[in-house]
Amino acid sequence: MSHIANKIIAQDKALNSIFSETRYRIDSFQREYRWQHKQIDALISDISSSFFANYSSNHTLADVERYDCYYMGPIVLCEDGSEMSVVDGQQRLTSFSLLLIYLRHLQIKHGLDKNESVYKDLKNYLFVSRGGRRTLSLDVPSREYVMKYLFELKGDIIDYSVLEKCGKDRESNENLLHCYDEICHLFPSELDNPFVLPLFIEWLLYKIVIVEIKAFNIDNAYTIFETMNDRGLSLNPTEILKAIVLSKIKDEEQSDEMNQFWKERISQIKYSAGSEGDLLFFRAWFRAQYARDISQGKVNDEKKDYELIGSQFHTWFKSHQDIMHLHKPSDFYYFVKGDFDFYSNVFINLRKWQSKEECKEKDNPFYVTACYPMAESLYYALAFAPILPIDSSEEVSEKLQLINQFVDIFINRRSLLGKSVNQSSIRRMVFEIIRKIRMLSGDVLRSILKEELSKYNCEDMLLPAKRGFSQSYAHYLLARLRYVHDREDLFGTLLRTRKQSSFILTQLIGDDDWEMYNIDGEKGIVPWSICNYCLCRRYDVALLPLTPKERIEYLVSNGYLPEMKGVYFDSFSDFIAQRLNILNRIASVEVWPAKI
Repeated sequence: MSHIANKIIAQDKALNSIFSETRYRIDSFQREYRWQHKQIDALISDISSSFFANYSSNHTLADVERYDCYYMGPIVLCEDGSEMSVVDGQQRLTSFSLLLIYLRHLQIKHGLDKNESVYKDLKNYLFVSRGGRRTLSLDVPSREYVMKYLFELKGDIIDYSVLEKCGKDRESNENLLHCYDEICHLFPSELDNPFVLPLFIEWLLYKIVIVEIKAFNIDNAYTIFETMNDRGLSLNPTEILKAIVLSKIKDEEQSDEMNQFWKERISQIKYSAGSEGDLLFFRAWFRAQYARDISQGKVNDEKKDYELIGSQFHTWFKSHQDIMHLHKPSDFYYFVKGDFDFYSNVFINLRKWQSKEECKEKDNPFYVTACYPMAESLYYALAFAPILPIDSSEEVSEKLQLINQFVDIFINRRSLLGKSVNQSSIRRMVFEIIRKIRMLSGDVLRSILKEELSKYNCEDMLLPAKRGFSQSYAHYLLARLRYVHDREDLFGTLLRTRKQSSFILTQLIGDDDWEMYNIDGEKGIVPWSICNYCLCRRYDVALLPLTPKERIEYLVSNGYLPEMKGVYFDSFSDFIAQRLNILNRIASVEVWPAKI
């Protein structure tokens, strides 16, 4: 083996350098692209928070040079001729590619492509010409069709039928569409304007830093990957917390008893919430009951309780035992036997109620809300905040239902009003609510939550003739509105799946119908309105009549527009206007009223 084959190079690289004139290959034996809502939400929340920690409204592009960097961790590559084989890091690289596509569309939407002084042609970071070939920077043939479709997309509504043209790697392609959809919906509204967007793109390209670890032999690359991911005997925060707590219990029999109980309960938590469920639980519990403050997200802000618990809750616990009333050995024993047992049991039950597999009730509100969730770290902290170990099971149930109803209305009213719901945009707001509702009775809790919801009272909250929604939210929104009229099946059957019997988002008046059928109304606005869509079973879409009038009549008569049954309309604009009023009433009065 030559000297160069043994060489390993590790260096910090800004995102612009990572995506400049480098073709990446993802071998077929690697796992699919599997990021979901949770990972996209965390990525957008983290990078937007880091950007706003530096940003000021009087800044220009020149000021971005002084902004702090954001480190994304390492990727492992193996140089193979004119390509780089991605050994570790494809999930992040793929997600950043989707984000760059979205940012390119945003620039065009705001007309920035007409202003050379602020425009960044992100196409240069998404495609590469090398070795006589022009390809996507992430050169994965099985995903090329979908990535190019997203690159050329007009508007935010995604046509999932493109999956039928993709051939293999269905899982990755479907996740690409879903995650792009999530980016559309979760991207902060504060960044979606022509003044801040250029600064954010500049920061993203030059201040997001990835550690590139490059090997020149595939065996060496995989050895590095395995070493990085081999946890060995290292302890996670939960195990360190257990060691701290049990070391304080001096009675050996009690310590052994709690050790065994702890292990069994953590196993149950992970079974209900995944391999990192224990971290989610402890962060939510400590933030809900004990966190006193949160940073403002400004430059050089000191980390407060909220952030410290999020990063190292075991370290925070060690220095905050006084506020948790832990002083003598018996306190720590009952901390495990009492509080830990109680709150972890609430967590496990809540996870069960949210689970599709466990959801047998047609009207299970926890499952319905979980289909379009608030960030988990915020939701569970809110849920734990008003609950006390002395609460009866009925009181716990009442409080959880109030919180769940509040979250459902809060998240959806913000979404419908065009306000961001990603965790970086709402976490300080949610934390203030957490502090207000700690340890409250059901009646007082209801009063406080009602007051919070009054801030989102708006009679014309949908305004769909002026605003479209992302594909995933449009589908969820119509499913919720339809569910008011059709409760024969579980709510989950209204959501998109791969089954032929599943519902898909269907346009009533197609893009080409306006000129072909001389339709009245505002072309360019109505096509993207939520009122111009319904949910139709996949197998019925091919049967839809060609003319818009016949199509609408077919959908009404076959139960796909239940709210429009018996409604007369004399024009398409009249149809859209009437449906707007009906859907607005259903949403604001029946589904998400500004009260609980």
